[in-house]
Amino acid sequence: MYGNTGELLYWQGRNIGHITPTNPKYINQEASGRDGIFFEINNRLANKIALVEDIISAIKVGRCVSTRGLLYATVTDGLVRDLCTKYDEVIIWLDPDKKLYVVRKMQRYRTLGYKVKSIYTLKDPKYYSDDEIKTLIGD
Repeated sequence: MYGNTGELLYWQGRNIGHITPTNPKYINQEASGRDGIFFEINNRLANKIALVEDIISAIKVGRCVSTRGLLYATVTDGLVRDLCTKYDEVIIWLDPDKKLYVVRKMQRYRTLGYKVKSIYTLKDPKYYSDDEIKTLIGD
């Protein structure tokens, strides 16, 4: 991923073969300040944005709604606050293993008055069809 002036911001390798402790699913660039590194698709069919974990999920979900692939599974207060000023609704749709994390985040954001929705599915977002994604996000 490159920035506006052509500088390399982030690099991620994805293993599509057998995953083992010595052959991991992802190899990521070590970066400080990674909160500012993301993959985003602007799709203004609806004034919503979905937060997902990875680039492949962002591409799939981005066909239906604006999407930000976080490239990690951390949703910060500042990110949600900023997105709530730009969008009518922020959707948090992380992978199934992050369910408890999302529940805790949702409690916090509702307490703060943010218009945030969560989607929980048994599979990662990238495994759903466009029609299934549209149904899940409420379009």
